[in-house]
Amino acid sequence: MYKKLFAIFFIVISISVFSCKVSKKDKQRKIEKITVEPFSKEVIKLSDIAKTIQYIPLETMKGHTIGRVKKIFFINNRFYVIDYYKKHSIYCFDEKGRFLFEINNIGNGPGEYSFLTDVALSYDRKSLVLADIEKKKIIFFDLNGNFKYEQKIPTNLYFDSFSMHKSYNVLLAHSYLFKDAPRESEKKPSIDYASKHFKLYNYITTPSDFSDTYAGFKLHNIYTESMTLLKPFDLHNDTIHSTYAYNDTIFIVNTNEVYPKFFVDFGANSIPSKYTNAKSDEVYFKLYNDKDLKWAGLLDRLIITKNLVGFSYVTAIKNENSALYLKSTKQTITFNQIENDINNGPIGVVAGKYSDNSLIAYIDAFEVLENFDNTTNPEIQNLVNSINENDNPILILITLK
Repeated sequence: MYKKLFAIFFIVISISVFSCKVSKKDKQRKIEKITVEPFSKEVIKLSDIAKTIQYIPLETMKGHTIGRVKKIFFINNRFYVIDYYKKHSIYCFDEKGRFLFEINNIGNGPGEYSFLTDVALSYDRKSLVLADIEKKKIIFFDLNGNFKYEQKIPTNLYFDSFSMHKSYNVLLAHSYLFKDAPRESEKKPSIDYASKHFKLYNYITTPSDFSDTYAGFKLHNIYTESMTLLKPFDLHNDTIHSTYAYNDTIFIVNTNEVYPKFFVDFGANSIPSKYTNAKSDEVYFKLYNDKDLKWAGLLDRLIITKNLVGFSYVTAIKNENSALYLKSTKQTITFNQIENDINNGPIGVVAGKYSDNSLIAYIDAFEVLENFDNTTNPEIQNLVNSINENDNPILILITLK
């Protein structure tokens, strides 16, 4: 009898534990909706959400001016600014904006590259990892800009962006696997290599299709040749978050699966599916030529921390817009709604994270001169005076309450 009671007790406990695990997993899989009103006329004072805002002009050195910012990393009290448009370089500045060094190893030898496809941090945050899709290699530098080693990547593997993780070496976005491979036999080496080192994945375009997400060797089914993602990945607490061209969804990427975590709802201004599912230039460019379509979407530049989700997006009116989703209040704030009542300066475009409560934005130097109000604030006056003819961007640190 005691054996039967023990068996029943064991079964009940097992079911309870299993139920807890399932419910916990279901909770993790719950999709949070981030509602964005991209053309809202509501004004939000910066002082209502932020404690401080600080402007850091990056020092211009002869021959070391930055073109267009792709990413910004903040590690060990240093800013690493990625420019792959003007000079294909990584610039390092201290926390005051003073220039320290530049990685610009254009060439054909070890540690050199011809094209800076993308840059990511190593999982241990001790190395900068550069990808050169033309030379088919990834190159590792230490945080002082010294070359460490490089690795070859498959000759038929194409991508625009990547991220590093301890469970898999490289995670790709905007992937073109086996592109232009003339014979079936030439695909096999890439399959063997990529199955060990790469995770490729496909994405969906509407919230009703969330159950159809999957990981593995699947080419994307969305037309993306004209879309280059600037920062589609962000790593937080060992978890990679990602977005993908023409989706309004932020995904969590695990070793064996991909599933949606946040759905960004632009409401009536969401891009119609006939454009997001476009597979031809003709349909794609109709989106931009349709003067009557007031659309918003195309997520990019993800910033994920414990307390917030930051991202940029495009509208029919403006190429770069930024929004913040505050997890504690589930409030979404677009940067075009913010009135900077702290020091009257522009807010910029989200590009990196400083801490769990602080993010890094940036603006072009000349935009600062054009947009700063006339003010007696000495900090702003000093900033404007320091810019002069500085071509480099101005970093903005926004610390939230």
